[in-house]
Amino acid sequence: MKKIIKKLLLFSPILFVIAGGNYFVDPANLFNSKQYVKGIADYLLEGKNVTGIYNYDYVLLQKYFITGLKECPDIVVLGPSTTMGISSVSFCPKTLINNSVASASLKELLAIYRLYEKKGFKPKKVILGLAPWFLSENNKNEQWKSLSLEYFEMLKELGIDNKEVSQRTIIPGKYNQIFSISYFRASMNFLLNRKSKEYFPTDKILNEEQTILKDGSISRNKKERNKTPQQVTEEVKYSINTIPNFHGLDGVNELSELEIKTLERFIVYLKKQNTEIVFFLPPYHPLVFDYITCKGNNKILIKAEEYYRSLAKKMNIEIFGAFNPERYKLDSSAFYDIVHCRESVIRMILSKIE
Repeated sequence: MKKIIKKLLLFSPILFVIAGGNYFVDPANLFNSKQYVKGIADYLLEGKNVTGIYNYDYVLLQKYFITGLKECPDIVVLGPSTTMGISSVSFCPKTLINNSVASASLKELLAIYRLYEKKGFKPKKVILGLAPWFLSENNKNEQWKSLSLEYFEMLKELGIDNKEVSQRTIIPGKYNQIFSISYFRASMNFLLNRKSKEYFPTDKILNEEQTILKDGSISRNKKERNKTPQQVTEEVKYSINTIPNFHGLDGVNELSELEIKTLERFIVYLKKQNTEIVFFLPPYHPLVFDYITCKGNNKILIKAEEYYRSLAKKMNIEIFGAFNPERYKLDSSAFYDIVHCRESVIRMILSKIE
């Protein structure tokens, strides 16, 4: 026992340094997320755009943003990062709030919509940005836990008994990082390579850094905006060779019955509230689409689109876009990267929405 105590005492200063570095530098804003995103939301609610943001909890931001709204928007956008480019510009004079979050699953969409209900808001129209991984059981994303209460409330409203996660066992993953060596390395690299995580409000839409606009949509940073089609092509080729499993799609051939049931009940729930629903299928870069669909062990991309289209037909829902970029004759000039379309392309695809 004495030897164990001596070893603990010997290593305690090292552990203290690691924990301190991870907590106070915190490059991913794991331990300061509430304060960090609340400040962003406050600026958005004041009608300001916000730039200079460095890593934030996308889901938690929606909580502060929506709970601070004074009026219900006419249109709400729910989806992953591929729908972050949908802005209110195309829908004036109607009001629009974009509540998309990076790498979203159906869980986030349900939880975020629940936030509107708790405010007593019922948007007239909901644009659902759909992704193939919504229907995959391989999606292990846990960011929905920032809104776990709202998620479980929404499941109850839909009459779904989801035993996958117990409300009593939800432990935020950030606490796993307090003594993490890899996170400590990231903290030290952050100190060496970046001076500040401070963001600031602006009236400008186009800035050096990525900007969250006052309607919740995203304006890309200058480097991304200025990419040539050739640069995009080369980056996409590199991504194909270095990212072996796009959003857990690799090897997935069957759609999840639970996710299908959840989506369909959510659609019925919205329709009962007289909410108009629009489906949007964001296109993939041509090289990525070919890479995924040509792999013999991956059928979900094609199956997901077929299912979404059949659901839209069955539920009498307008559907825009396609995972296959060939439908719109898109090439590298239409994209920022492997799957994110430029705003002009998104406006073109959604131009017929009333």
